[in-house]
Amino acid sequence: MGRPRTRVAQNKKHLTKAEREARLASEAAHAVGKDQLLPPDCLSARAKAEFERLIAQAHWLDNLDINDLQLYCFYWDKAQSVMEEYDKSPEVLALKGADGMTKLVSNPLRKALREYAGEMRRISLKLGIASIDRLRLAEPITSKENKFLSLMR
Repeated sequence: MGRPRTRVAQNKKHLTKAEREARLASEAAHAVGKDQLLPPDCLSARAKAEFERLIAQAHWLDNLDINDLQLYCFYWDKAQSVMEEYDKSPEVLALKGADGMTKLVSNPLRKALREYAGEMRRISLKLGIASIDRLRLAEPITSKENKFLSLMR
């Protein structure tokens, strides 16, 4: 499996003018306007609100992957629900076994919350939701100035 394609602005490979124009045309053809990105019906009302909030704030991206954004909002909603339940329940649960012994176990909601948070983190890397991720997705700044000549002066 090859590497995923990068945008022309982020590409480090030297492209001919024809290759550059072909890739720019391909990017323009596959670009989706933010006004066309509507929350899917399968999301809950709270997840739809998060979907719309992210679309409104996603000015740094020119093409959002709607499937990743949908999954992020789904896991965000599930994590919110689990956190609400987790706040109401104790950290440690006492379970009584068949032999009559009481066993202390960690709340299973904690594991579910950790899994949801992990999925959200993986998806947010692709979408650039965190500021560090946006820097990775941003166009590189190239300077034509020779650093060594400035030191010689």
